[in-house]
Amino acid sequence: MHGSATFYIGPLFVLVAAGCVGLIVFVVALALRWNRVRQNQLAQFAASNGWPYSERLPHGRPPAIDIRRRVYATQAAEDFLQRFGGCPLFNSGSWRDVQNIMEGRKGNRNWVVFDYSFWREHRQAEAERVEATCVVLDMPKEMPAFSVEPRLPFIGALMEWYDSSDLVDTGDAEFDKLFITRSIDPARARGSLGPAVRTYLKGLCHGSKRYYRQLHVERNMVIVSETCAPAKHLEAMMEIAAGVASSLESVRRTT
Repeated sequence: MHGSATFYIGPLFVLVAAGCVGLIVFVVALALRWNRVRQNQLAQFAASNGWPYSERLPHGRPPAIDIRRRVYATQAAEDFLQRFGGCPLFNSGSWRDVQNIMEGRKGNRNWVVFDYSFWREHRQAEAERVEATCVVLDMPKEMPAFSVEPRLPFIGALMEWYDSSDLVDTGDAEFDKLFITRSIDPARARGSLGPAVRTYLKGLCHGSKRYYRQLHVERNMVIVSETCAPAKHLEAMMEIAAGVASSLESVRRTT
């Protein structure tokens, strides 16, 4: 006869399980505390510039689901992101959300700063959560749309191979070795990326405050983004956006 199996849960198993649960609780609590501290610092940064700060958009929590478009976002988030035109950073992925919003004027320019998150899709499945802190600066005139991102070690060639349809060859071998540039209109973007812009961006590679992951120029805006940037990086990100805008405007004046 075959008797039923009996499983014995010993003290060691209970100790290990309790340790795992305790570790998970500790990590979650640490993440929540870090997020709260960061929010307080962002609010302080906004106050120091005399800008209003909002942790969330009005009625911004419940997602609106559109199965056909695979876009899951609040209407408030959709309306907010439409302000930035067709910028590819805000026009892809699902479960889009906007938090920690502040905006105002500084240095005679209009600024918007916010956190943006979404799930990047791969083959119709959510594959990666992206969280970006975005600094947006208005420019007085429109420019051709393009994006620039530092070429990451080892995977730069893979990034180009994965999507080579909109790559821009600036004609500056040193610049193209350091950066990946994309545009839906490569010829016009190449004209905007003059020596002043390229020199400024190359100079950031050797500085101690290169706080950006991507740079987008969209219509009359410069958008600098970094992955979940701490509040202490925002000032440097604003300096980068202003430096790029000034370089672009000098190109426009000389053409």
